[in-house]
Amino acid sequence: MSLAGIFFPDSSKNIIEKTLILKKMTDAKNLQYAGDYKGALSAYREVIVQDKNNAAAYYRAAECYYELLNYNACLEYLNKSLELDPKVNSESDYLIGKVNHRLLKLDEAIAAFEKFKAANASNPVKLKDYMVDEYIAQCKRAKEMVANPVKANITNIALINSRNYDYAAFETADGKILYFGSRRPQSTGGIVSTADSKYFEDIYYCTRNEDGTWSEPRQVEGKLNTDEHDLVSHVTADGSTIYITQNISRYTKSSDIAVAKLSKSTDKWGMAKLLPKGKKAINTSFFDGCPTLTSDEKTIYFVSERGGEKNGADIYKSNKLGSNKWSEPMPVTELNTPMQETTPFIYKDKYLFFSSEGHGSMGGYDIYYSKFEGGVWTAPKNLGYPVNSVNHDIYFRLSADGKKGYLSSIREDGKGEFDIYEIDFSQTEAEWLKE
Repeated sequence: MSLAGIFFPDSSKNIIEKTLILKKMTDAKNLQYAGDYKGALSAYREVIVQDKNNAAAYYRAAECYYELLNYNACLEYLNKSLELDPKVNSESDYLIGKVNHRLLKLDEAIAAFEKFKAANASNPVKLKDYMVDEYIAQCKRAKEMVANPVKANITNIALINSRNYDYAAFETADGKILYFGSRRPQSTGGIVSTADSKYFEDIYYCTRNEDGTWSEPRQVEGKLNTDEHDLVSHVTADGSTIYITQNISRYTKSSDIAVAKLSKSTDKWGMAKLLPKGKKAINTSFFDGCPTLTSDEKTIYFVSERGGEKNGADIYKSNKLGSNKWSEPMPVTELNTPMQETTPFIYKDKYLFFSSEGHGSMGGYDIYYSKFEGGVWTAPKNLGYPVNSVNHDIYFRLSADGKKGYLSSIREDGKGEFDIYEIDFSQTEAEWLKE
């Protein structure tokens, strides 16, 4: 303590106030470490109201904003914390790099990562665990891809999107209905997930208006939606069958794949039924979801975590053997990596689109595609910028004619969290349009 601190102690706060602030900071950290970022953020902001010069509270709030995918707020609070105390946290350069990467401020991100790397040069294990070199590589790839964009035009479907998570849009073969998932307060059951403090998903749909726009979204009618997690993945060409990812704690234990039929008499969806479950079945005790099927419905591709933590989420394939009987799923080794793969979509039975962290992305999940040739899947190709961004880009789907695509992403023009975007491929030289 300085001499000034000895003779002129800080009288702005008494001991009781300081003790309460310290306790609230401890409680907030516990919430943060438990993954309750909203609760932690609320507590940190309460501390800031009581102590506007608390650099640590600003910094921790910035970390929470990052996890909540609010990158602009993250940068604002991070800058304020560093303004109050440039040495507020030994890992501040790492957070500076991550948030600038997500905001497409790539030179700033690279500089921060390099600074963090230099400061921790004696700790290669930490640098590897923090994936610093991979982040730098992503930023450099992003710079190159942004400098060489593809001709696709991408638009936020503002009418459909809300301030909540909106994703997994699927246009029916006739182009008349758009199904998607959303985590809105109006969800069936109105239950909030304890995992991330958000409402469980419901399946919604829009119908095509005469002018080509979509109608206001509505929840699907019938028994398809439950009190918990229901997300559309695939609709058959005739529109009569829907495959969904479902997670009902008392029923599925983990996410499973289920199928439902549309009633011809009522035009409402019946209750979804699980596909077979077991160690060698499509559904297991691990996460299984995001199904996509060939046009004859005899081959299914899906995502599963049955390989354990070592492999994470991989793409698997299974063939139909008979009524509700499927072959033992096998990993699609040409597409899987040690990182995460998710949300596959098969088009014309020979193009497989999917999202991955492991094929050299520009940040988070990028969307790739592969073509089935000579009995194998070709090396995945990145769809490029602006289809892909420096954030997660997932749930890619194509319209029947291949000229329009849909994806879910977090972008500057979004309404708050994941939004659904429409992509116009008509002016591109997309490989799938040439056949």
